[in-house]
Formats: sequence, structure tokens, C-alpha cells
Amino acid sequence: MNYDVLPVIWRFERIGDISYFWDMSHNAFFSYDGDVVRNVRLKCTERRKIYMENSLYNGVYRKGRKIYFSPNKADYALIFNSEDYTENYITYPSELQDYIKRNDINTLFTKIIFADEYAYYVGCEIPCVLILDLNTEEFINSIFFDVKDFSFFKDASIDNDTLYIVEAEHNRAIILYKDCKYKVRLFDGIRKGFSSICQCDSKLFLIPRYDEPIIMWDIYEDSTMIILNYPEGFSFAGDGNREIAFSTYIDRKIYMYPAFASDVIYYDIDNKSICIDNKISEFLRNEKTEIINQNVNKCIFLEKQGNEMIIQNGYNLCLIFYDYFKQEIKKVDLSFDEEENVLFKKLKMKRLIEGNEIINENEDFSLYSFINLITD
Repeated sequence: MNYDVLPVIWRFERIGDISYFWDMSHNAFFSYDGDVVRNVRLKCTERRKIYMENSLYNGVYRKGRKIYFSPNKADYALIFNSEDYTENYITYPSELQDYIKRNDINTLFTKIIFADEYAYYVGCEIPCVLILDLNTEEFINSIFFDVKDFSFFKDASIDNDTLYIVEAEHNRAIILYKDCKYKVRLFDGIRKGFSSICQCDSKLFLIPRYDEPIIMWDIYEDSTMIILNYPEGFSFAGDGNREIAFSTYIDRKIYMYPAFASDVIYYDIDNKSICIDNKISEFLRNEKTEIINQNVNKCIFLEKQGNEMIIQNGYNLCLIFYDYFKQEIKKVDLSFDEEENVLFKKLKMKRLIEGNEIINENEDFSLYSFINLITD
């Protein structure tokens, strides 16, 4: 492993044979060609502060040949064109800028969702949605929701130009219509909030943040059903952390990855039961981690691309590809090209000198300059 500071990758996107991801730990944008990871040097990362609390962005989303960055603390939105490597930085609407100035915000946006010619930037600690025109690449509207005791939005889904947003600490969802009007929908049978949304036909599966019922919501009939039958032999973390981190829809199954458990579970829509996926769970149980008990894994993301489920383990610099049709598992250890190896050695050396904050100044870090820093 080359990293002195472990990466935090929430998600990545693939364009052709190249995958792209934002590393929140290092405030860096990387491409991965299946062989090595390379740094895509952006204007916003010329001076990179290390550590997650300084992160500019928290994830990337693809539309065509462009990558849209979900802002974490950046004061602008960013669009990267993978064809000509150009960057477009877009200023927020004045309403959002004013809200940020008046409030102590740690995370700005949680997700970007595309529909026709628009992109919806879903707020995280801000109860709002920004609408971006994909043709002009300008924000054309900002909708703020009047919700009492707001916590933060966790996930969203779109169906027929209607946006559904779930909150993390409350049993409610925001329904945002095409005309920008909205309403709040409350759900019985759950004490807290939701971690994610998966859609199958007319039904939204609202996945709880903790080991509470799954809510199956028929959005056309506005009817709900509670699902709570965790499989025998499955247990959440022994330390009491019972959070369900991520979920994804795969072939009429809702795959779920509890944050600190050793198993991947799924809800079988046809059989109406929650099951353990023994194949991937056994593989993950045998994976050794460097920080915590090897029998417990920390999932950073669980996504679907093609026939593969992709898992990034939070304590290993690797990707795990699981072909759920062929039942084949492939682990890929991520390695950096020599330029990145040298960069992180420099950063590690500067960390010893400067303390916790690390800044990449894009300069040659020679032995002579290293000695000068020590003796200053």
C-alpha cells in the first residue's frame, strides 16, 4: 500500500475502460485503467489539503462523457469533460450562498441525479435541491424545503420527473414535482430514518439506516408494506453499531451492506425474504483488514456496473468485483504509478515536519530542501 493516509472513496464512475473516483482523504481525483491508478490533476487540487474534513467533494457522477462532482465543502460545482480534460466551475445561486454563510455546514450535497436535460443536486445538511441545466451548465433553480427539525438528506431517486428524497434521522420523505412544488410523506413503523433508496418498477424500497423495517412504497398507489425478517444466523456488529451503510438494486434483489457486519444481505423481491449472500460474505470474512478485527468489514460503497457488484473495503486499498450471475469474485489491489508513489512519500515526509495538515505545493522535494525545512 502506498498511502500514508488511507483513502476514502464513496463511489466511482466508469467511462469506457477508464474508471474515475474522488479520494476524500487526499482531495484528489484519480483515474483507474485496470492496471494502475493515476492522478488527474485539476485546478482545484493544485494545492491539496489532506484529510477528509477538508474534502472539496464527496463523489462523482457520470452523464455521457462528463463527470459531475458532488460538492462537499467546495464553493463551486465542478464538471470534468473526459474527452478534452477541460474543467468547468459553476457558481452556486445566491440563495444557497446566503444559506451557507448563515449556517455551520459540514457537507453540502449528498447526491446528483440526472433526468432528461437536467441534473438535480440534492442537499445533505441543507434542505434544498439545485437544478442544473445540462446544456448551458448553469443552475436555473434552487428549491428550499420547509421541514421541522431537519437532520440531513441521505439518498434520492427519480421517477417520471418526480424526485423522492429520504432523510437520515426522520421517518419521512420529500416528494418534489416537476413544477418545483413539493410535499412531505411520513412513514409508520420506523423510529429513525433511511440510508438509501432502491427502485423496482413502481415500488421504492426505502432502506433503513439501522436494523429496522424496510419500507416498500408503491409510489403510484401511495401504499406501503413493512419488511422485517432478517435471516437466521445474521448479526450486526457486536459493538452495537447496527447501521446499514449502502444498498443497490440487482436483478430483482435489493443488496444491503451493514456497515460493521461480516455479511452482505439482500431482499429477494420475488420470494419476499431477506437472505445472506453466502458467496460474497464468505469471501469478505476471509479478507484481512489492517485496523480492526479481521472478521468485521467496513464497506465504503456497494455499486452495480454491468453484471458486477463492486465493493470497496474501507480498510484496504482494493476493489472487489463480484459477478453475481457467474458467482465469480475478483479482488484488485489498487496501485499507483511511480509519480504518485513519489508524491505520497513527499507528503509523508512533510507530515513529519509540518504536523497534521499536509499541503502539496507541486514542487521538487529534494534532500537539500528537506534538510532546510528541518533546520529552519
